[in-house]
Amino acid sequence: MSINLSPDHQPVRHSNLYDHLSMPYRNSRLLPYGLGLTVLLILLSYDQLRFGLNVPPAVGGDEPEYDSLAWEMSQGRGYRLNLADPVFRLPYEDYWHQAPQHSLAPNVAGLTASRPPLFPIVLAGLNQLFGRQFWSVRLLNALCMAIVGGLLASFLMRHKGWQGACLGLFLFVVVDYRTRLYGRTLLTEPLATLLTTVLLLILVRYWRRPLFRNAAAAGVVLGLMVLTRSQFILWAPPLTGLMAVLSYRQRSGISQFSHSRFSPRKAVTARVVIFAASLCFVLAPWMIRNCRVLGEMMPLGTQGAAQLPAGFSDAAWALQGYWKNLSLTGFYDPVLQPGMTRLEQEVAMAKYGKQQAQQWIFSHPVKAVLLAPLKIGHELLVRRPLQIVLMILAGCGLWSSWKMPEIQIGCWLFLFNCLAVGMTWTVDDGRFFVPLMFLEDALAAIGLMAIFRLRASCSRLGLRSVRFD
Repeated sequence: MSINLSPDHQPVRHSNLYDHLSMPYRNSRLLPYGLGLTVLLILLSYDQLRFGLNVPPAVGGDEPEYDSLAWEMSQGRGYRLNLADPVFRLPYEDYWHQAPQHSLAPNVAGLTASRPPLFPIVLAGLNQLFGRQFWSVRLLNALCMAIVGGLLASFLMRHKGWQGACLGLFLFVVVDYRTRLYGRTLLTEPLATLLTTVLLLILVRYWRRPLFRNAAAAGVVLGLMVLTRSQFILWAPPLTGLMAVLSYRQRSGISQFSHSRFSPRKAVTARVVIFAASLCFVLAPWMIRNCRVLGEMMPLGTQGAAQLPAGFSDAAWALQGYWKNLSLTGFYDPVLQPGMTRLEQEVAMAKYGKQQAQQWIFSHPVKAVLLAPLKIGHELLVRRPLQIVLMILAGCGLWSSWKMPEIQIGCWLFLFNCLAVGMTWTVDDGRFFVPLMFLEDALAAIGLMAIFRLRASCSRLGLRSVRFD
């Protein structure tokens, strides 16, 4: 490798091709947008060619209920479920007419407080714009995943250059099956993934500049996350503490109070209060609505309390915290009476579920504590070979990139999510960790880049040893 002197007598090193490719191309600002658009086109093409963008979802699970909530709101009937509506059922019956075993199961129609509202509200708007169809929500979810892919490419572009961005997008779209799976569903995972990624980036900005607007933005985004999936409310207490810690660590942001009566400690307190106030402001309409329609102090609805025995009971201990549909086991039969409205049923199930779970926890405190790591382990246990490879690469990436603010903040969010899983229950395919795909795929790309760089270094050392021997 030759060394020349520039006019100011500073040595200039002429790097080889690998070093040249490893340099971040900071001027290529349009590349992340192009890669994000590519992800969108790939997801839509994959869905259309293999399944069809406008086919109804599977009748089991959560998708038909989100679809029903959206359709009822688009027709001006309020936040209610009604799987018996003939217009709503028509696409399902046309598609599954040769497989009656897949027909929609009956349910009690009426107002509900069991599911958070943000995703159904967005779907209702799409139904009002385009009528009864399914392609628009799949376009929306694919767009959410594509934006996450663009943000991933932008992050890797800054730290690992354009080849790191391309490699990260390859892992995100091809290796990580969750991108393709949830990009075509009628579920909240894509929206939750996008919001979680935005929250992570806002917290990084807050770390660097703990300003009021960054604290308020974090509170608003967390509020939208809770309105997407109620489980995110369990992030609020530890995240509040994290924001206070970040404010104390970065004292440069205190300068905005240098000419006021605020002390540094009061300034930190003010930011935390703004974060909490923004969160409450976003959640207030949903909380007030739930308390009014339920006639009970259940501001976040009924689903969490009703399903709590799925995470804390003898059955939960036998299944290591794995969620089981309690309604199919007759668990709620003692409190359900004929003639109850849907809201009355939900209130009865929530009260009964909370009571039974609390009794079990008080009677089995050791088992209740031991269930937490079992749930987390089950949620993180991957069975697909490519996902195992992805996790190994993510571990390598964490080892080599711990000092990056995005990685440190992401790891804190990962711990918050582990806490939330330990306090609730676990489900199939690690669904509760899907919102943190940005973190995992970014770490995997960094880990793979580190392996490539190590291999290239070893190859160079080997060549030199041959040359000088």
